[in-house]
Amino acid sequence: RYLKFRISHLSLGQCTVDVRILKLFLTFIHEKNPAWKDLNALTRKDIEDYLVFHNQKFHDKIPSKRSYLIVLNVFLETIEKLQCDEAPALPVNLLLFKEDIPRPIKKSEYDIKYIPEGVLQQIYQHLRYLCAVGIEHSVSRHDGCR
Repeated sequence: RYLKFRISHLSLGQCTVDVRILKLFLTFIHEKNPAWKDLNALTRKDIEDYLVFHNQKFHDKIPSKRSYLIVLNVFLETIEKLQCDEAPALPVNLLLFKEDIPRPIKKSEYDIKYIPEGVLQQIYQHLRYLCAVGIEHSVSRHDGCR
């Protein structure tokens, strides 16, 4: 039911990623509680245990940690909203806190891998002046005009 709902809003590729992420969580929960047939009994302690496991698995991969936990949060919120029988009895905001999800890493000016549009426009506007100055400078350095 969750995937039917998600596929109506997202691409098949994103749903595939969601399934892979949820498989990790559900496998962890199943190994911890093999008798469970749903998530009704899910507690904050179960989520805390998963977070410890998750942090060990994605030790230094903060973007992966973040995306996995966001997908998990969306899953839990969605099955709660859809009132699925398998949904946890506790509200999602008591299971997974926003503080559990790592903040995105802020990039410094040295991490930017593109030239902003405004800067490109300034370069194009002043390119002819830069070229003229560059030619004069290189000519004067090489014993005058040739």
